[in-house]
Parts: sequence; structure tokens; C-alpha cells
Amino acid sequence: MDGKHGVLPFDTIQGGGAVAVLVKFPSIPFRIEKLQVRLLYNSKDTCKLRLHFYAYDPARNVPTRELLSKEIMLRETQRFGWMRFNLTDYQIVLSENIF
Repeated sequence: MDGKHGVLPFDTIQGGGAVAVLVKFPSIPFRIEKLQVRLLYNSKDTCKLRLHFYAYDPARNVPTRELLSKEIMLRETQRFGWMRFNLTDYQIVLSENIF
């Protein structure tokens, strides 16, 4: 698995690491209300995800500045399967494409 078809594998045994996905939206501004991640296997008691949204520089094809003003940590105790997070309480409204 090499990141094709939305599959971005990484290992939970050592912890840490980052996964990024470029998201282009047809209309701006937009609200982020939920996140869905499929977990193939979690070897830890708790899976912790730190959520970031970065501005996107299309000329250099890289993420630039952080768009969130506060840290968002998501936690889940399941070992595998779909993890679904409701983000509506965070009131995330963005006005540019994100990475």
C-alpha cells in the first residue's frame, strides 16, 4: 500500500508520524463537520490523532501555515475499523484549500 486510493498506512507500534491529504473544495468558505479514518490495526490502548489544517501553496505544491488557532486531539480506543469523529463542536470554518 503506497497511498493510492486513499490508503495511507503507518505503524502504531512506535507511535508518532504524520499523514497528509490535499483537499480541494469547490466552494469557499466551508465548514469541517466530521472526520472518518479507517484503522487497519492499532497496537496501542488508545489511538491519538492530532488534527491539523494547513494552507496550500499550489506553486510549490507544499503545505504552508497552520490554519487552526487551537490544538485538536482526537482519541479512540478501538483496535481496528472505521473511526468517526464529530467535529461540529470545534466550529471549523476554512476559506482556502487545505493540506
